[in-house]
This record gives sequence, C-alpha cells and structure tokens, in this order.
Amino acid sequence: MPDVSPIRFALLAACLLLFGGTNGLAAERVPLKLGTASESEVYFAPGRGICRALNAKPDAFGIDCEAVETPGSVYNLDALRDGDFQLAIAQSDW
Repeated sequence: MPDVSPIRFALLAACLLLFGGTNGLAAERVPLKLGTASESEVYFAPGRGICRALNAKPDAFGIDCEAVETPGSVYNLDALRDGDFQLAIAQSDW
C-alpha cells in the first residue's frame, strides 16, 4: 500500500477552503457525502478534517459535509460512480 503524505491532504483541504467557497451566495446548505475509510485507517481522519473545515463556515461555503466511514478505496469509487458520494478519498493506484 502506498504511503500517503498528510501534507497532500492538508493541501487538498486548503484548496477546498480557498476555491470551493460560495461567498455566502448559497440560499441553502448543499449536502456533501465524503467517502473515507474505516475509522481505524489513515484516510478517515483527513476526510473528517476536510468536512470539519467546510462545516466550520456554513455562511461562506453553504456545504453540509459528512465524512462517511467505508470499507475503503474500491467501495468509495463505486459509490462515487453510482452517485452515493459527491467526493471520495481513494488510493492513487485505483
């Protein structure tokens, strides 16, 4: 399994915060389900952190983010394809 740098996750979260905002223009909060991994795996904590950051400023982003615990990358990609998730964390080799 490839080693994933926490810095890459921090950069993703920063990009979402800087460029993903709606500047308060959204009339209602948009639900966003983020597929992560099991709670004991490495991808769960960064996914939860991304959602925590997006939910911290509801007026700025208009997103209601939920980090969903999942079996992992393949499940996340299948759920993303099927429309069950709007965002998913997966290993780069998938």
